Amino acid sequence: MSAVPPTSVMPLLIDFARTGSVGPVRCGDQLPALTKILGPPWATGTSSGHDGLPYLYAYGNLEIGTCQFFCQRIESIYLQTGWAECEFELPLPEWGHVRSLSERLTYRRVVDTLEAAGCRWEECAPLTFDDQRTIRVVDSQVQFGFAVPEEGEPTLSIASVAPPAHRCGPAAPA
Repeated sequence: MSAVPPTSVMPLLIDFARTGSVGPVRCGDQLPALTKILGPPWATGTSSGHDGLPYLYAYGNLEIGTCQFFCQRIESIYLQTGWAECEFELPLPEWGHVRSLSERLTYRRVVDTLEAAGCRWEECAPLTFDDQRTIRVVDSQVQFGFAVPEEGEPTLSIASVAPPAHRCGPAAPA
């Protein structure tokens, strides 16, 4: 795949922060319906759920977690940015599959952009420690996780959302 001209990933991250969705990818939707839109996943996880199917699917930097039982409901969305040094790959038609990144996704840049977009956020203490700092957007519950280097600014490693899991599997013992 060829890269399109450099552009900012920030509008995509802000839309994710506002909606909890990445393009057509929404928690609560069914994976088979999504694959009709995006095509088959480009990679799958090696672990299987109770239904024998993988429960982690990937389209480049976009990862999707599904229910580990039988319904294949999308339960989590992850945008991996920590290993995307130069390019960011997504299956979205308006994205062009691969784009060169023209910016460092620093803590200050992400927070300033969230605030400018009117996204209220807070520190996420349970996921902030030693070499990691995490913030959560209040309305969407999207979390932004930053790697904290020994020197320099923290940089975005992941943006994710995972609403509380539903129960479609075996009933808990009474």
